[in-house]
Amino acid sequence: MPKLTPAQQSELLEILLEFPGSRTPEQREALLFSLPPQIINSLDLSGDRNAAIVRMIESLEYWGQLSDGRWATEVMLRNSQRVARNTQFEQRLEAIRHIFELPAAKVELAPVPEQIVSDISYLMPVGFLGAGHTASQAVARVCVQQVFNGEPRMNGNKPSLALGTGWLLAPGLLITNHHVVAARFAGEQPAKSDDIVLQAQRSQAWFDYVDTMKPYAVHNVVALEAMDQGLDYAVLRVAENANNGGRPLSDWGYLRLAPEPFELRAGVPLNIIQHPSGDVKQIAIRRNDCVGTTDEAGFQYLTDTLPGSSGSPVFSDLWQVVGLHHASRTLPEKVYLKGEMIRYNNLGVRIHAIVGHLPAALRDEILAAQ
Repeated sequence: MPKLTPAQQSELLEILLEFPGSRTPEQREALLFSLPPQIINSLDLSGDRNAAIVRMIESLEYWGQLSDGRWATEVMLRNSQRVARNTQFEQRLEAIRHIFELPAAKVELAPVPEQIVSDISYLMPVGFLGAGHTASQAVARVCVQQVFNGEPRMNGNKPSLALGTGWLLAPGLLITNHHVVAARFAGEQPAKSDDIVLQAQRSQAWFDYVDTMKPYAVHNVVALEAMDQGLDYAVLRVAENANNGGRPLSDWGYLRLAPEPFELRAGVPLNIIQHPSGDVKQIAIRRNDCVGTTDEAGFQYLTDTLPGSSGSPVFSDLWQVVGLHHASRTLPEKVYLKGEMIRYNNLGVRIHAIVGHLPAALRDEILAAQ
């Protein structure tokens, strides 16, 4: 399970002591935004800055994984990164935060031009927002309980969870990444196939998780229908009835696939609906151009994502799915259009490459719904 080493704790302390966003008790409390009140109320962040930050780091590591699957330390790191946007501290904090990621499958990339040539207008009809909201209903937070050698892993008295995003591509069928269902953090042994099946069957999809203070519908996964590590997908069958009394699965609809072929040339705008870091549902619709393709199945783009976004649908501007988001790669810093600094490219798998790879009966079930 993700845990900071003593060296990483010391490095984090050093960063936060230099960080202007932790000078006052009020600023330090702001770094705990969205954590449960019992954590925030238990911490005394007043007095000596060094002692207060040590208490914060030690306490968040003690709390570990929260009941909703997020990691207390990662929440603080993400809040710190928001404050540190476009400063030297952002990258240093990211280097520590990455230990909370589920490692994606290794991707060998063909070279593509790191340049966007776009003459596309970003003016959109107002109906674009309403259509995006409708599409968002079919996107869910995916919670996978870790299993090792047939036994569930516990974090204290709570199950150890890996988080991702998934979406309905036909009635009752949800797709996410293989590496989300494999549910292994950095340094852990790869999941055995039997454990992956058990983890899939213990998974849940949270629909309408848009506010931590509002109810949402929790649907259990009932079967793993298909998966592939190379294309990094897993198709799960999900129960119609919510186990917490929420709305039925059919209320959320399902997403439409873009027609085949769909031209993913450089400059084509793309959009993602996601649960970054297991947080509430969010949308990325600004400066999200396609950069280019990597091979017949893969493509690259600039859309903002975080760990937990794995398994998100990648949309065209018609809110039709063109791909499955599954990874990112670090780039040498580059300045693209309008002076925007780019540090990462995101990686997706074309949805029709996945559909064409599915067992015939499952593929026919999906295409019949389209």
